[in-house]
Amino acid sequence: QEKLQQNDTRTSRIKDSGQLSGEPAPEKALRWAAIKGDVPAVRNALDSGASVDATDKYRRHALIESAEHGNMDVLRLLIASNADTNRVDAFGNTALITAVRNKHGGTVDALLAAGADINASDAEGNTPLMIAAAKDQLDIARALIKHGARLQGKNKHGDTAADIAVRKKHDAITGLLRAQGAVATKTSGQRKASVTARLGRQQHSLSEDTQVQRPFAGWPPLMEAAWRGQVDIVRALLDQHVDVEFR
Repeated sequence: QEKLQQNDTRTSRIKDSGQLSGEPAPEKALRWAAIKGDVPAVRNALDSGASVDATDKYRRHALIESAEHGNMDVLRLLIASNADTNRVDAFGNTALITAVRNKHGGTVDALLAAGADINASDAEGNTPLMIAAAKDQLDIARALIKHGARLQGKNKHGDTAADIAVRKKHDAITGLLRAQGAVATKTSGQRKASVTARLGRQQHSLSEDTQVQRPFAGWPPLMEAAWRGQVDIVRALLDQHVDVEFR
């Protein structure tokens, strides 16, 4: 149900931050410190004039990095320094979406308390609640619902959070959503057709001009689906015996 460039791994972003040699610029030092969870280094970078919302080539700022890694002390410091809790990176992620996707419940709570947009959606239209349903994160789903997450919103594939929970057989979250009045809107046949249609779109993307500057340009469907965490599409592709060794 979701998301994220071929070389955009945690390690590659660390290398991109300019830490391989020499004294880094304050903004690069800030993102690097956020990745490591180094609170003193974050303070030093901010005191050296780093913009708290400075971004890298993927438009990721320090708050998103700290949310991805669950670095709570850094995250709180950045929020106190007025970091933008709703900044969106090149892949459509906010800090809250990133925290939910990486299953960092405490980080989710801190971002909700700071006023992060609870119904923000990623590039596929998935809200934090939909991602929690996809990741089978019951406590995070409860927190999102408590803070007023929209229950019946749909992503770009027409799925509600309940549709996602039912399709993935996440019974506890399905029960939680039903208890709140949320219902699955698709039949089993429609859910299967939706997966097939999404698979077709990702396969079609291979024929597009790979020079177009988009996050997944030139990626094979299996790699894109795996990066996005789209388990159902990964399974469908493996059933077709696609090459799993593609690099």
